[in-house]
Amino acid sequence: MLGKRFWGVWSVVVERVSEYWQGEQQSNGADFLHKLRDQGKIGLANRGEKICSSYEAAWWLQWLEWESLWEYCPPQSDVITWNIGPQGVDLSFPQIAQTLSKGAAVVMFQEVSFHPEERRRVKGILKEISSDYWCVMESSQRVRAGQEDCKVGASTKNFEAQWVYVVVTFLHKD
Repeated sequence: MLGKRFWGVWSVVVERVSEYWQGEQQSNGADFLHKLRDQGKIGLANRGEKICSSYEAAWWLQWLEWESLWEYCPPQSDVITWNIGPQGVDLSFPQIAQTLSKGAAVVMFQEVSFHPEERRRVKGILKEISSDYWCVMESSQRVRAGQEDCKVGASTKNFEAQWVYVVVTFLHKD
């Protein structure tokens, strides 16, 4: 196998193109594009999602080769904020764990939603995700317009209670 010594600066290009083709063969193209985004090559990744013809594919591979020659060191952020959205928090635990693994000083998740009686369970899981962080969870008592008569916990039937939306902040212990 010819190594970096033979290929020189082009060895990175060969590796990147090889990763692309392996991803395509294993149906992991989206993972490859996500990796490009993490490397700061956002335009390249976005264009890679929209390839429609063999001409565009050839053009995109040339762009990939060119971009592979340049290294981009994304700045390390000490604060990460992310709007989880209206999906239930149980679906977001893997993404929360992945975000915390980056080691930022402050990580804040907005619109974390769950059933009102799940608060203790959710907080316990969030604390267990990473022992490197203190976890603070705050919610508002404000009710959305048009739902004034549907306050949290106002229902006598548990399944009819409104979902709670909270902001979860993780503060790194170091």
